[in-house]
Amino acid sequence: MDILEAKAFFKEYNGLEFHMCHDDTRKYQEYRSLHITEISKNRWRREIIKEIFAQLEKERSDRIRGFDWKSDRSSAEDQRSDRR
Repeated sequence: MDILEAKAFFKEYNGLEFHMCHDDTRKYQEYRSLHITEISKNRWRREIIKEIFAQLEKERSDRIRGFDWKSDRSSAEDQRSDRR
């Protein structure tokens, strides 16, 4: 295992080393043998967080673009008239 494979392994488990060890002990031992610094792991964690936020922002943007404002407005008006 090289550093790029270690990074991919780390990111696959979102940096959760317990799960890395539990799910693939052999691969985790290879990962541990590289003696990756906390600085590197923290850098990778920040990358994971940025990727998650980017995905959330994309999903949010897609929902806003796909929102049918007319449909929602008429639905709200229907609800008001039902209350009367």
